[in-house]
Amino acid sequence: MKNIVFNKYGSAAKNLFNDLLDLPETLDVDVNVPRKNRVVEFIRLAHTSQRIRRHIHLPGQALWFSMDRINQFADEQTNFIFVNEALAFINEDVLNKIRRHYPQGRFVLVVLDAMHANARNLMVGRPLILNWPWDLVLSFNQEDCDEYGFKNLELKYFSLPEVLKAGSIPEAARDLVYLGGAQKQDTRVPKIQSIYSYLNRQGVDCDFVITNWPDQNDGIEYRSDYIPYDDMICREAAGNCILEVLKENQHFNSARYFEAVVMNRKLLSNNPNLTSLPYYDDRFMRYFSRPEEIDVNWLKDRTPVEYHYRGDFSSAGIPGLIERYLGE
Repeated sequence: MKNIVFNKYGSAAKNLFNDLLDLPETLDVDVNVPRKNRVVEFIRLAHTSQRIRRHIHLPGQALWFSMDRINQFADEQTNFIFVNEALAFINEDVLNKIRRHYPQGRFVLVVLDAMHANARNLMVGRPLILNWPWDLVLSFNQEDCDEYGFKNLELKYFSLPEVLKAGSIPEAARDLVYLGGAQKQDTRVPKIQSIYSYLNRQGVDCDFVITNWPDQNDGIEYRSDYIPYDDMICREAAGNCILEVLKENQHFNSARYFEAVVMNRKLLSNNPNLTSLPYYDDRFMRYFSRPEEIDVNWLKDRTPVEYHYRGDFSSAGIPGLIERYLGE
């Protein structure tokens, strides 16, 4: 069975799907590749504007979407797998165009954001998620599965980072590491700042980085640009413990959980469902709701961590999941 995965051009989320994309039967397609001609690119951006799409339907957007690579690769039974982030850059015209060419194909959506979260891409993509006739919608969030009838992704949306395949993981140098991007009015930022302030006063050696947020003189590193994923992994690996702070209305794990497991690092998380996840071990994973609940001695303790990861998070398992849900 062939698979075509559609994602946003330059998306960091692509790293989660490397195992799937590396399969010889899988093609990787970016839905919003920039045009080299500046005038053409200006027109394309105006015609596919997310801001305008929030209010009106702009017909003809399929003109910007080429079928050439798809037609060279696909057959009638192909799995067309869309990551929800891609839906912020295409509309139903594009989806309908592909379906007209491949009516027997299976159209699968992978939702990696909680439906009630304030994720920017959901502002535009939510109507397509809920109203377009998908053959299967997979979600990491069981609450959304229950509410909308999605099927559970079963944690099969992570790939071992390339930088970890290339070399060994260094010894931990810092006590606690947090790296994450912020969005406008992101409610996580004051939480992270409060955690840093409390732990810094307790003598915890913290390495906190928040991207896409104005600089503040509080000890946290603020950056206007995003950190390449492999660089982020190397920086996390230099920590004894990884901090996970979930988005508002998200009650299931982020990629930080996967990273902690595959790198054998402690995980400090505000995920209330942490104890129900595979590989949970109370020696190495801790839940907290307020900074004052964090065990400082536990953060500093360098007891070796070992989860005995078996590779079962791999995104290469998604085609098998599709087969199980949809059948031959």
